[in-house]
Amino acid sequence: MLVHVYRPSPNSDHNYNIFLFIVRHRKGSEGPPQQQFDDIKQAEFYFGESWDNKVFTAENTGSVIGVRTEANGTFLASCRVTFKEPKQPPIVLFRYIEFHMLQDNPDMNI
Repeated sequence: MLVHVYRPSPNSDHNYNIFLFIVRHRKGSEGPPQQQFDDIKQAEFYFGESWDNKVFTAENTGSVIGVRTEANGTFLASCRVTFKEPKQPPIVLFRYIEFHMLQDNPDMNI
């Protein structure tokens, strides 16, 4: 899964600092999702034209696979995950990045 965490940015040019990274759910686990992967070679992140259509590559170094960026508003993030096993095809993950928590929208009924 592609996930993100964010906080307000101290940089006056952007509203938010964001860290986007990949995790794997651990079925039946009460602990956090898996964040380190032996089978993944790299992840390539794409955020669109506001980032000059650049692709940001995160190599698997044995730690969390992700990238940091800054933004002023919502955007669609995509991530192509390439595996070490050459016969395993890449997968593409998507996540809509937004910055409003439920407490900011008390009229929403869930």
